[in-house]
Amino acid sequence: MTTVAPSRIIDLSRPRTVTDGHVKIAIDNRTGSPVHVRALDPRTRNGKACDCTCVGCGEPLSAKQGDVQVWHFAHLASTDCPATSETTLHLAAKAVLKTTRTIGLPRYEIGHYHSVMVAPHQHLVSNIRHALPERPAYQFASVAVEQAFTAGVAVLDDHGVWTPHQDYRLVADAVGTTGSGKSCLIEFVVTHRVDQRKEQVLFAVGHPTVEIHLDHLRAHEESPDLVARVQDHLEGLDRRHWIVPPIDLVKRAEIEARLHAQNRAEVERLVEVWKSTQG
Repeated sequence: MTTVAPSRIIDLSRPRTVTDGHVKIAIDNRTGSPVHVRALDPRTRNGKACDCTCVGCGEPLSAKQGDVQVWHFAHLASTDCPATSETTLHLAAKAVLKTTRTIGLPRYEIGHYHSVMVAPHQHLVSNIRHALPERPAYQFASVAVEQAFTAGVAVLDDHGVWTPHQDYRLVADAVGTTGSGKSCLIEFVVTHRVDQRKEQVLFAVGHPTVEIHLDHLRAHEESPDLVARVQDHLEGLDRRHWIVPPIDLVKRAEIEARLHAQNRAEVERLVEVWKSTQG
């Protein structure tokens, strides 16, 4: 009997920034919400008295709030927890989103302008567009973090090189699910944006995907109010865009074709009006 070797799966998990291994975000068992280690009173919530659990593995933590080391949370038992290799902002964003299930979804526009030059340095332009409105503070029915997806696709990388059809694995920072069961992938950016290859795999996966940038909050990583800052940013509309649009691709193509015809017809009308004024 011949054994068929399993096909190789290329892992496109986002590379993480090198960290010091210190976990600074945890779940406060008293409130059920994320908390920064510097937001805890060291007089009453130092060590095991912090009453916090790990965002990554759910194990109990001890708050280290001394004068020598950077303030951080430490696991009570030895563990290979993924949270120790996460940036503080990634941990905060995922913990906040999983708790609040709330995020701002940006506007998405469909359409391309049509232009005709009627004289040197003079163009007549029509730019009729279709817009899906922005949705600030949109609440999902549920949110899961670190969800893996696999899709097969031939990709064109950032250097213009085609790679034949292969299976690729990626891990979404978070996945929001609506009440009707539709999924939206959320990618948080601190240092590494979604590159062209991963973008093509996300299109093959097929779920709407939004990328949210957090890099402007890096200066506040040691601030007691970091969690509040992250929550305010996530629920707003700034510094984010759709990687995979929130609309069926076939429907989008139909709308684009209709808008192209409308823009072309409008420019032709404008040309006739312009001609009538030239005497």
